[in-house]
Amino acid sequence: MKDKELYEVILLDQALVEPLKKKDIFTTEKCKATSYGEPEKGEIKIYFKEVVFKEIENYAQKDTTVELGGVLLGEYFEEKEEKFIQIIDCIEAKHAQSNITSITFTHQSWEEIYKELEKREYQRIIGWYHTHPNFDITLSDMDIFIQKNFFNLYYQVAYVVDPIKNKRGFFQIKDNKVIKFPGFYVYAPIKIGSIADKHR
Repeated sequence: MKDKELYEVILLDQALVEPLKKKDIFTTEKCKATSYGEPEKGEIKIYFKEVVFKEIENYAQKDTTVELGGVLLGEYFEEKEEKFIQIIDCIEAKHAQSNITSITFTHQSWEEIYKELEKREYQRIIGWYHTHPNFDITLSDMDIFIQKNFFNLYYQVAYVVDPIKNKRGFFQIKDNKVIKFPGFYVYAPIKIGSIADKHR
């Protein structure tokens, strides 16, 4: 799929892994989608809500002298033989201990996250995100430790952003191995009377 290609996101309301809230979950409305990498080649397809994607992009630029991070909220689906992750919201990890090469979620960070989580409509932690200023898109030994110990459910992912090199990518731990997703989608509904009309 080419960048900025338009397509319809299909409603995934059958064979859900668990009963999920359906408001704002993949709809049959037309969406603008931008692909990063080659998401169709992945075992799990990731759909990143555009406003959340931009929020993290802006947050990553806030301070490029240390690593910043937080948690990703969303849903996980299985339909037939396909698997999907939808990222709908995020929460910044305040009070995290960080330097230029690492970030640690402190006890106080988790208290703040769970306190904030109670206020959100979507309360499933689908993974976490953090920045790698000028260190490219990888998972360090500490990142792997965090993933294995705090985000070790089969659907939880790690999202890494390098705000200096302008790179980003997703990872998961599977069979004790670090696996990088080949790509992901960023989506946003098309407003009636704008882009949709131009592509009829």
